[in-house]
Amino acid sequence: MRHYPIIASLALLAVFSACRKQDEVYREFIQDGTIVYAHRADSARAYSGNKRIKITWLRGPDPNVTHAIIYWNSRQNSLEVTIPAGQPTDTVAVLLENLSEGSHTFEVVTIDNKGNRSVTVDFLGTVYGDLYLSSVRPKTLSGFYYVDGAVYMTWTGGGEDLVGQEVRFRNSADQEVSVLISRETDTLQLPDYQSGTPVHYRSLFRPDSLVIDTFYSEFETATLQIVLAEDQPLNPDRFRPYDLPGDAPDWTGSGNAMSNLWSGVLAGSADNKAWYRTNNGSGIPHHFQFDLGVRTQLTGLRIWQRGTVNEHNLLYANGNLKRWEIWGSTDPAPDGSDDGWVKLLDCESLKPSGLPLGELTEEDIAYAQEGEYFNFPEDSPEIRYLRIRVLETWGGTDYMFTSQLDLHGSYWQGVQE
Repeated sequence: MRHYPIIASLALLAVFSACRKQDEVYREFIQDGTIVYAHRADSARAYSGNKRIKITWLRGPDPNVTHAIIYWNSRQNSLEVTIPAGQPTDTVAVLLENLSEGSHTFEVVTIDNKGNRSVTVDFLGTVYGDLYLSSVRPKTLSGFYYVDGAVYMTWTGGGEDLVGQEVRFRNSADQEVSVLISRETDTLQLPDYQSGTPVHYRSLFRPDSLVIDTFYSEFETATLQIVLAEDQPLNPDRFRPYDLPGDAPDWTGSGNAMSNLWSGVLAGSADNKAWYRTNNGSGIPHHFQFDLGVRTQLTGLRIWQRGTVNEHNLLYANGNLKRWEIWGSTDPAPDGSDDGWVKLLDCESLKPSGLPLGELTEEDIAYAQEGEYFNFPEDSPEIRYLRIRVLETWGGTDYMFTSQLDLHGSYWQGVQE
């Protein structure tokens, strides 16, 4: 109990000392016993940039405020700025250049025309630079190719801060063209690209929505030579079914799809992608078509019957093609008619032995396993869409099936350097 007065005295002394220190801090605001403050910087904030930052606040309602001092780096650095006359809602903006990368604390003190200072307003801001740029992930070029008279570039990947791509190339008039695309755009067509000239591309980044600068990765370069590929295999990865009114319907069995025709699989079921079949009742003649994905002058067709590896009982029998036509188009009529189509080839499957239905020789099987090859006329027009019109099957069915087909043609292609 005897210690309480000593403790109370120490507490009073601490309060008195704290008050004296606070008086020293605010002594500059005291005039004739009254504390006078300039109006503080309202809504102060920092906008990030590339080795710089933008500081803003509202001018405020006090017309006597004429200056401000901005402090940073623990007040080792400062900048005094003039505040012009204006409306209370006007924004004061100050750009601080050549700052070190990282997080900074900024302080703003406003001063009126009598030298009165405001209370300090402090806030955080982030400066970005080389370290940030080294951490971002640009998009990766995944394809640079020529298809059907147009040049395309495709990209994949990219980090969270990615906002787009910049692409620069030269057109046929030898003019430089610059294109900006959004982060959602993964494919760009280069209009009128000049073959063999370099294309420069880079990724654009913004670390947050309020940043004042866009960051750029280093330019990368690719070049595409557009050359004529003569009598070359067509890429089946570009083939797509092309449905039109009047097409034969697909058989509804499991795994059946037109894309099975170019799967590269010769043995097994439709589930294994080994063959394609039109539906029962399709009638004779009937047709279907697909998009080759490239304009080409066809030179050759190789086709394999269903049953070349196993199910030899289906060779030269059942729904396998016996007679058919190949038609081509660059602009098919949307109503599914023959308008815009031209007949390219009459095809008839041959059985080496000539034996009746159901009878086979080893020669018949070997011939079917090689696939039957048909040459297109040398003056065939350039096409993009191919239609197969079924005229007769080996078994006289009202549907057809076949296993695989390969197509050769001459076409312009891009060779990336």
